Amino acid sequence: MLIWQRGPEFLFKAENLNTDFGSDLKNKIHPTAISVFPNYGLDVITDMNYYFFSKKSPCEEEFFIHTILIDPYSPIYNSYALALVPRLGSKKILKYAIYYDIEAHVRTLLEYLDKKETSSNFVLPWNEYQELLESLV
Repeated sequence: MLIWQRGPEFLFKAENLNTDFGSDLKNKIHPTAISVFPNYGLDVITDMNYYFFSKKSPCEEEFFIHTILIDPYSPIYNSYALALVPRLGSKKILKYAIYYDIEAHVRTLLEYLDKKETSSNFVLPWNEYQELLESLV
């Protein structure tokens, strides 16, 4: 199922992706979003896998953005994305948020981390966010 697309790049989810395709396609389909969270020590249980189709591999900031794009209005997916922030080596998140046209949304999420209080209905109350973080490690 297609989640996001811009030009030849797109984000999609699949239960079971058959990887028996040519090397040209194989080099363009990259795991992303919560599918790569185990690489960062975060255990998210899901029945879906998320992929990014692009000539280039997604960077860490895009894993964050792609997690939000799964469902931008979901407090759970936004919280999952926020759980990744301290583990990212780079702080160029807003640069990528602009590309994906969710800059205001990302600013609100990052502000939530700073203030530790809910300012929108697409984040969990702070104590529930802390409980979610604990369940991921």
